[in-house]
Amino acid sequence: MTALLFLAACAWGGAAVHALIRAPVRPAAEPGASGLALQGICLRREAPLCLAADAALCVEDGERVPAGGLLARLSDGTSVRADAPAVFFAGFDGLETLEPGMLEPFDVPCLHALLHREPESPPGCRGRLVSDSIWYYAALAPAGDAPPEPGFCRLRFAGEREWLSARLLAVSEAEAGERALLFRLSRGGDYLSLRRVEAVLYLAV
Repeated sequence: MTALLFLAACAWGGAAVHALIRAPVRPAAEPGASGLALQGICLRREAPLCLAADAALCVEDGERVPAGGLLARLSDGTSVRADAPAVFFAGFDGLETLEPGMLEPFDVPCLHALLHREPESPPGCRGRLVSDSIWYYAALAPAGDAPPEPGFCRLRFAGEREWLSARLLAVSEAEAGERALLFRLSRGGDYLSLRRVEAVLYLAV
């Protein structure tokens, strides 16, 4: 599992946030399809943007910022600039420090702990900076008789009509009637604001 997460995390290296254009919408349901219900949490490469109370924010929600781009100005005129390319989001939930390394050992109890993790918003938080469009969805699913095989698949998240392309990276052992599944996705835009969310895994029949 450590090697798997390491290889997946390497995809982050040097990658700017891009590909934020949404793909064509697919129908909400497809003929001959069945779905596996999931309940999970999204993890991204992101960090809270914390500023002094009198700082003037210079970016808008959803705005892309290049490395060195202006984020805010302090009351004394000092500029606060981005260390790396990122997308700024005004919303935050106090779970911006979550990362894939926290999914070890990758099993049902570990995922339950993440799903019940308490938010910890730092003082002066004005939003967050997402520095990669690659993100991960770790989800619990009913164990069933035959676990899904790792590989390319499709997910549809609650409240959305389209199916997203994803890659199933890992499937845990069954415990108490559940399995933990780990997916890698690359869709940007509003999907970079998902956190605790239900989804359906597309299963062809």
